[in-house]
Amino acid sequence: IYPAGGRERVGRSKDFFSIIGGKPLVINPPEPSKPLQLDNLIVNVPLANQSVPSPIVIKGKARNIFFEGEFSVKLLGYDYPLGHPKYAESSRVITSANARIVGDCDWVRSQWCDFEATINYPSSGTGVENMLYFYDGGQGDSGTPAAPKFVAALPIKLK
Repeated sequence: IYPAGGRERVGRSKDFFSIIGGKPLVINPPEPSKPLQLDNLIVNVPLANQSVPSPIVIKGKARNIFFEGEFSVKLLGYDYPLGHPKYAESSRVITSANARIVGDCDWVRSQWCDFEATINYPSSGTGVENMLYFYDGGQGDSGTPAAPKFVAALPIKLK
């Protein structure tokens, strides 16, 4: 999402969200209490819209998003509920962590690998709504480091 006055917001993820024109992010999350499932990412814990305590334990399977055996997860807070005109601009990163492969898995060969991440969050200032944002590990075309790319978002509720 670009800042006010920036270029027009345009984008699409096949299963999850749309950004069109100057409108804020429109999220089509998985059904409540269902896992997030994409072509390259499955999040089994937490489920969509699940209430989670701190620390948040995140578990699932992924492929083609690891770099050096990890990828990034960020906890975002929003000061306005989804649908509010100021929703997108009110987002902020509360904290982040790296998801790492659990067990022995050859992430280089595009295998599905189990992952786990743990995120601690503060007891206040977390926002009205919260999302876990998943980013790839930041691998360039030639296997070199690159800027991480957005993969998916998962709505959660903080306890």
